[in-house]
Amino acid sequence: METLWRRNSHSKMNAASPKVQSILNVSELETAINRLRESQKRLSNFSYKQIIAYLSEFGSHLSNRKLSIHKEYPDAGLAFIANFCRRTNLESMLKTALKQPAVLDGFVELSGSSGIELFAVPRGVVVHWIAGNVPTLGFLSLIQGLLTKNANIIKLPSNSNNLMPSLVEEMSGLHSELATVVGQSIQLIKHSRTDERSSKALSEIADVRVFWGSDSGVEALRQLPSKMSCGDLVFSNKVSLILLEGKALEDCDLSKLCTRIAQDVAIFEQKACASPHTIFLEAVSDKIFSQFVEALRESFKNIVKRYPRMLPSTEERSAILNLRAQYDMFHESYSPESLEFTLLSDNEIKLGPAIGGRTVFLRRLQNFSELYPLLSEKTQSVGILMNNDRYDETSKALAKAGIQRICRLGSMTQFDIPWDGYLILDRMLRWTSRPAL
Repeated sequence: METLWRRNSHSKMNAASPKVQSILNVSELETAINRLRESQKRLSNFSYKQIIAYLSEFGSHLSNRKLSIHKEYPDAGLAFIANFCRRTNLESMLKTALKQPAVLDGFVELSGSSGIELFAVPRGVVVHWIAGNVPTLGFLSLIQGLLTKNANIIKLPSNSNNLMPSLVEEMSGLHSELATVVGQSIQLIKHSRTDERSSKALSEIADVRVFWGSDSGVEALRQLPSKMSCGDLVFSNKVSLILLEGKALEDCDLSKLCTRIAQDVAIFEQKACASPHTIFLEAVSDKIFSQFVEALRESFKNIVKRYPRMLPSTEERSAILNLRAQYDMFHESYSPESLEFTLLSDNEIKLGPAIGGRTVFLRRLQNFSELYPLLSEKTQSVGILMNNDRYDETSKALAKAGIQRICRLGSMTQFDIPWDGYLILDRMLRWTSRPAL
């Protein structure tokens, strides 16, 4: 593949770069879809290795802190996206989901398939309904749509900023034939929430629908008519937590551990489903608990240098101040005078609530099994510290209770697969088989 020369920061948008299109009538959408399907055919002629090389080059380009997009959107997780597009990460994802990524390029006889060859074919057009609070995650599903050689439509929230168009512009602005094809195979669309006709038309053309958002918002979108063959990927409201075993706490470096915890909380300002809001400590002594709290306080003070605290909304500020007053009176609060972080401790066994603003509940219990009735498919990720002799048994119990991801502390918000129980890449493909010659 030819070298992808980076676009000059002062150059205008590539003619092939997608632009936001406000749908005024259904005929405009039909014209866009016909163009997208033709572009998707051209995209499918590139090998998966070429696409990985292109996305990796984009990741390197995006990591350049001198790009204006970093100044315009300093808290958008751009470094996270750049890291996600690393060649090694993309290759690992494909191998996990597809075993042999070459199935994206043609028929391959997989190990143990008994003389059957398989070909993973793009579904066609993937429509991504992006959430307004964490658009970064929606961009990651776009990357996977491109990896699987699909055309992609990004339905932007009606009140969204220009982050997503800017990201797609940077991606399609790299100088290569593939960058041009990618730009032509992506369409950005924005229309009013009340425009039911456009919503219906958009849903009906989708071969895969990807929904990011609140439970109520996603439920309404899922009711839109769709093809019988259309597949849905739903990423709605979920909560995450941390489990710390008392014995394991006694043997670890609390400073390093708490730095990783503070990082998991600070990234995305607890707006992502994988962000922890509650830390449960099992059979921990008063001494170790006090040492842990002090170490966590110091870590939050230090982490603000790497991840500056975003100004809280009026609603968030009011909720935090009310909770602090409540816990000062009836429980324990380990919070600074500022609103950089809030640590609250009580004797309740429950999740959250998810307040945000780096607000964390610390809760002690005798055994993790007390938590299992609280868990369901709405609890996504668990960051865990536990001795090896209990790890397997506890992990199985968590999985059966509904947990979808068990993570190392410090990596809870790293997008990996499966995500929310899905192998997303596989769900964007259909499979064709034939006998091996």
